[in-house]
Amino acid sequence: MDKTKSDKYTLSAIHLFFLLYVSLVGAGLMDFQRYVAAASEQDTWIAVLAASLFIGLLIWMMFGILARQDARGANLVAVNRRYFGRAIGAVLNLCFVLYFLWGAFATLRFYLQVIEVWIFPEMNQWPLVLCIFGLLYYTVSGGIQTVAGICFWGTLSIFLFVLPQTVLVFPFLHPQNLMPAFDHSAAAIFGSTRLMAQQFLGCVTLMAVYPFIKEGARSAKWAYMSAGAAAFIYIVMLLLSLMFFSPQQLKETVWPTLSIVSIIHVPLMQRLEYVVLNLWLLKMVSNISLGLWAACHSLKQQLRVRPRIALIGALALFTIFFYIDNDPGDTRRMIELYAKTGEFLVFLYVPLVFVISRFSAKSG
Repeated sequence: MDKTKSDKYTLSAIHLFFLLYVSLVGAGLMDFQRYVAAASEQDTWIAVLAASLFIGLLIWMMFGILARQDARGANLVAVNRRYFGRAIGAVLNLCFVLYFLWGAFATLRFYLQVIEVWIFPEMNQWPLVLCIFGLLYYTVSGGIQTVAGICFWGTLSIFLFVLPQTVLVFPFLHPQNLMPAFDHSAAAIFGSTRLMAQQFLGCVTLMAVYPFIKEGARSAKWAYMSAGAAAFIYIVMLLLSLMFFSPQQLKETVWPTLSIVSIIHVPLMQRLEYVVLNLWLLKMVSNISLGLWAACHSLKQQLRVRPRIALIGALALFTIFFYIDNDPGDTRRMIELYAKTGEFLVFLYVPLVFVISRFSAKSG
């Protein structure tokens, strides 16, 4: 029996909703408004919708690619081997392994930077880092089912505890900030769409988790629902920011989402953003765990490296990078480089493989 298809290693189709949502909504939810709205301002919601439709198209392409593979070849590593050969396919697979690790580290470094600036400016980060490493090791070493479980709670932490709190901001909003509508050029909208699409770069993890989904071909509806949920939360946070800040204020606000939450006052609690950041830890752990699992599993398929050994190596690599990257400017540049690399590795890769798979299916 195929080990990846036994009940111990598979997930029901609904789990794909949580796995994909976590890969689509990451740490960028804290500050995406500042960059995406710089060019198109009040018309940025158009860019968010356009980017969401583009990601929906990529998801459709990935399902099309995977549907043309046999049961054992319906994963990222096998697809690269089939269409690019052993040598080039191996290089591509190792690139994706490094890319998954890069995204996981960037998320962790970004979150710790926020914690350092917003809550504990004088605290030594290493005790918190080691605690997070222990949680990551426990989650990822538990396999895909444990990762799916943490993704479930990471999703609920936003929808049940964070998003409802935004209702309390409504009295401070200025809807007139959204006018005049359709006031920016197509070039400005395209620029914002490109920046917004970078928030969805994690969508390629679908090709890593697909073999573990029961009746994977029928799980597409959950993937599209996940993309819709991600688009919804981004649009909500964007509209709140556009109506709360002036365009100039938004450009100068480092973390707009946290700044909005910080004005909310509830009984017995003066700083609600502290609670939000602690809840966000669960969201960040789910995002990082998924990236680490995808990297370790892909490395196992490509080089036969045991996942636990790969995980320990990844955490050791993270430790080294923490010594190297200890400046906020370096973190920002690392994230920007990750996004630009992802445009080639994801946004060009998926359509290219989709076209190749179509021609290969016809010729076969």
